Amino acid sequence: TTRQNQGGQAIVMVTLALLAMGGIMGLAVDLGWSFFVKQQAQAAADAGAIAAIQEAWSRGSGSSNASFTCSPTIVCATSPAACSTLNAGTTNLADACAYAIRNGFTAAQVTVQANVATASMPTDANGATLTGINNIVYWVTVRVATSVPQLFSALLGNKNGVVSTLATSAIVNNPVP
Repeated sequence: TTRQNQGGQAIVMVTLALLAMGGIMGLAVDLGWSFFVKQQAQAAADAGAIAAIQEAWSRGSGSSNASFTCSPTIVCATSPAACSTLNAGTTNLADACAYAIRNGFTAAQVTVQANVATASMPTDANGATLTGINNIVYWVTVRVATSVPQLFSALLGNKNGVVSTLATSAIVNNPVP
């Protein structure tokens, strides 16, 4: 009679273990996919920032000096400008957008900001001014933000996660190693 009272315990334990394993696998998939998308977004931001600086360099004087100024071809955007508002191929910031878009993101997901260092300094992801950087003449920051669908977290009510990255590139006077 003791054996009959213990029947079915294995099924309960296996069911609970399978639910826990499924949850861990779902969490791993969500985190892995978010990490993958973040790496793609960072590559797009890096490419965009470098492209904008390269184009500004070639359109400008071709030398790092304090006379770099904002103009119709070397653009300053004091607040982040959406790539969907920039005309393709007309400015260095439009080139930054084009590179980010070629890396798999839409114009709505990419913003670009730039200025001469005498007017303002670049900021980090939290909006704080970057410190410890000297002799900047002109800088460009590219931000990429996108929504990532969630699988496991969707069961808990979180259907989308947000991945956001930024990259800043600059022209400097007298670079210090």
